[in-house]
Amino acid sequence: MPHPSNHASKPLAPAIRKALKVMEHRFIHRFSNREIRSALETFLTAEPDWVQNAIARDPALSNKPGPENMMMMYKGMMARAFHYEAHALYEQAEVLKETKPKKAAKLFLQAHSISESAKSLTQIEIHEGATIGTDFFIDHGTGVVIGETAEIGNNVFLYHDVTLGAAAKRTAEVNPFGIARRHPRVGNNVTLSKGTSVLGPITLGNGTSIASSAKLEGMIETGENVRIGKAALIRSSSEGAITIGNNARIGSGAQVHGNITIGDGALIEAGVTVRRNIAAGEHFTAAKAAAEAYSPPKPAEKSWVARSAPPTASGQRRALSFGDSRR
Repeated sequence: MPHPSNHASKPLAPAIRKALKVMEHRFIHRFSNREIRSALETFLTAEPDWVQNAIARDPALSNKPGPENMMMMYKGMMARAFHYEAHALYEQAEVLKETKPKKAAKLFLQAHSISESAKSLTQIEIHEGATIGTDFFIDHGTGVVIGETAEIGNNVFLYHDVTLGAAAKRTAEVNPFGIARRHPRVGNNVTLSKGTSVLGPITLGNGTSIASSAKLEGMIETGENVRIGKAALIRSSSEGAITIGNNARIGSGAQVHGNITIGDGALIEAGVTVRRNIAAGEHFTAAKAAAEAYSPPKPAEKSWVARSAPPTASGQRRALSFGDSRR
């Protein structure tokens, strides 16, 4: 394979050269303790009840004396505090991008620099454009990824390795900044367990709970208080959507595919595959899935064999057609 130096080189475009120079000085920043403290103070001033609410929901803190001191070292809180700061800059940039593009570009860069530096510190990636409500808590945190157009409600609880990402070429309505939503919208009081992937402009209704390693992809909308089990897979067709009604239950390892509706209160048993609509209150069991998947063999078609007529005077046989009257 030829070495890159053997190829004819081209001068870097001025915009690329300038970007590289800016990155050298500003892109990844190592926060000082004072900067971390400042970001936390700004965030906790805006959400004064955040620490006590977080302590109440985390047994590793609630059963120990002086939990506030330990809380200050939590990566999830640091990531949330720096996102609070970066998102404010992002919003300013969005407002100015049409009238003052140069100033907006600087604000976008500053916001993204904070996000990337916070990711380096916490191993949690929250895009500065994501919208996040109050009492948002990330437990452990490593590996969490939240995309630009994600919208997260109040009192949402994420564990590590959760992804709120995009699915190829699937978008929903335009947000207030004029950007088509590519990422999930998460309602209030939602819990996403370790390793959950929610990919695309999906809407998770209030009170939804998703167990570890489940994957949702495409155009999906859930009602309220939906429960999705461990390692379940829900994937819409490329052009269709899946709608899941209120209080529906989808068991561990179950798979839902296509362009279908699951009614309110429906129960899908663990390990089954669903490719049709499920009525409200229907209990879709493994036995039912097996019965619907089974198709009895078709009866064997009769095979007809051409018969031959007796030899003619010339000694040659003449084939009879099925309509021949000489039999």
